[in-house]
This record gives sequence, C-alpha cells and structure tokens, in this order.
Amino acid sequence: MLTESLHLNIGARDYERNFLSNHDILSSSPEGDPGSLFWKANWHERSQGANGLLTWHDSWQQVVLGAEINRSKMDSVTDYGPWTQANWGAPPQDESRPGVEEVWGLFVNDTLRLGLFTLTPGIRYDQHSISGSMVSPSLGATYLLRPDTLLRATAARGFQNPVLSYIAGGGIWDNPNPELKAEEVSSLQVGVENRSLSFMSVKLDAFLHHVTDTWIVDWNTGIWANGGSSERKGFEAGLETTPWHDLSLATNATYTLVTPEDEQADSSPSTAANLILRYRDTSGWKGELAGHYIWWDQYKIGTAGQAADMIWSLSLGRTVYSTDWLSCELYAKAYNLLNGQATSESYYPLPGRWLLAGMRVSF
Repeated sequence: MLTESLHLNIGARDYERNFLSNHDILSSSPEGDPGSLFWKANWHERSQGANGLLTWHDSWQQVVLGAEINRSKMDSVTDYGPWTQANWGAPPQDESRPGVEEVWGLFVNDTLRLGLFTLTPGIRYDQHSISGSMVSPSLGATYLLRPDTLLRATAARGFQNPVLSYIAGGGIWDNPNPELKAEEVSSLQVGVENRSLSFMSVKLDAFLHHVTDTWIVDWNTGIWANGGSSERKGFEAGLETTPWHDLSLATNATYTLVTPEDEQADSSPSTAANLILRYRDTSGWKGELAGHYIWWDQYKIGTAGQAADMIWSLSLGRTVYSTDWLSCELYAKAYNLLNGQATSESYYPLPGRWLLAGMRVSF
C-alpha cells in the first residue's frame, strides 16, 4: 500500500523445463536392430518475466494500470540411431537453432460504479518481437436487476501469439515460419447470476467467439500458416449450494460448437463438466473432491467423441498457524485418483495417479 487508495503489486518469475522424447526400434520390427535407438530428442525451454500492477480506487471508481514483460528461449538436441542415420541420412546428433522471443504489454482498466450499473472499459497494447504488435480493447458491464439477480455482458478483442516452435528455431527437418501472425478473436458474452433461492446460486452464460487468421498446416511447404476464420459459440451453466454443516456442492458444464474455416465441413461440438464437493470448517480444515469430464471436438483431438473417464482428484489442507500478519497451511492433493484417461490419445496419455504435498505461508 503506497497510500490508502493507491496499491502497487510487483512480481517476477523464472521457468525452466526439459522435455525428453525417446524412441527405440520395436522388438517386432523386421528392420534395424530391435531395441536399439531410433531417435531421442531433448527439448529445453526457459522463460523469465516480470509484471507490475498499480491500482487506484475511491468510493465509485477503480483504475488499474499494468505492465508485463517476458523473454523465452527454446532449443533441442536430437540423437539419431544407426538405422536412422543409414536410411534417413540423419547425422549422429543434431543441435537445433535456438528460438527466442520477447513480449511486453501495457494495459489500463477502469471500473465505474454508477448506481445499479458498473462499467469496465479497458485497452491493452502488446508487442511481440516476431509477430508484431496488437491492440486489444474491451468493455464490460453489469446491472443489478434485483438484490439477488445480476446481469453481465462483455465485448472484447483478443489474440493468441504463435507457439515459439512454429515461428523460430528448429532442427534439420523443422521449418518455422516467422511470418506467422497471431490468431485474433472478437468475443461477445452475456450472463446472469441469481441467488433468489436461499440454498443455491445459479449462473448462466452464452458466448460467441469469432477467430480470424487461424493457424493451419500448409501441406505444400510443411509449415504453419494463417488460414481463414472459425467460430465458437455455446453456453455455460453452474450451480452451487449454500454450505450445510461445512459442506457445499458445485457443478458446472460448458457446451461449445466449433464451426471450422471450411464451411463445407461439419461443425463439431465439445462438452465439459465438473462436479465438486467442498468442505471447510472454522477450525482451519478444508478439503475438496472434484471430478472433471470432457468430450473433445474433432478439431482438437482428430476424431470426434474422444471422451473416456471422469477424472477425479482429492485435496485436504489445514491451517496450523495464524496471526494477524502470518499464517501457515499444510496441504496434500491426489491427482487422477482412479488412473483414468481423458482421451484415447496414446502419444500424450494423461499421467496416472500422482501425489502432491506441501506448505503454504502467507504474510
């Protein structure tokens, strides 16, 4: 807090990851030495960034001014086995050209409370070192129709920058396209929240997203390029109960209909749903049992209907120390309790059951 009405938030992060992809010749292969190396790739990526947020507010207005900057680098080293060297003409080892991108953005939002209305205009400017600049305006509004009913609407323009490997770097058989532009989206959303029932709250939303400069593979050159447009429309619905004996139940679902660039192709729907049982008491215990289900559209997974299991997770935590300026919480979470699979995709299967435990300190 700089003053009672002026707040400053500054953050920094450093992220690093190695991705290993190891392929051996199958034991049933009629060629090569079964079990020997086919090819092995080690992808390394690192990104560093910082952000700042300055917020000013008074009794009827809140203004937010923010800035973000990020630098990412990615490269790879690929080893090729004897069969691949002899039949593909591959070298024993290929070290890729590094791909580097720098991104920074500035934005300002203003929330105005005008009686029963709230308006939130905003604008954002982003600069990408490869894909260029983008301006993203937005406007949001709410109206308190009744003490228990809120109407919401937003109109916005946004974008998605290309994946770094699509536009920079690459090995001997990679062909990045530095001319690839960001996908742009124009978005309209309307919704309502209602709490007229004492034991439950209801939320409903409808949305329409029009995407231009969609990414497609140019099969003549083997590179990613910008294509035409696509449309995503659908609705979301959510219910949540009022806590009863420290227990509450929440469920929500999303239905999306995707219309591809080729108007002759059929539209493809996807559906996702969540079911969550929460527990929270006054002594510091809290827990959650959550299930997630998804039915992918064919443009995400290749063929429609690639749904499989409900994926369950369980978490439990407790605040073990708390004062006015410091609190400490111990927590544990089990992911994918039943070792389910969200799709039939075998190349990137969902990890089986895994556990996470730790301590969270707030001050």
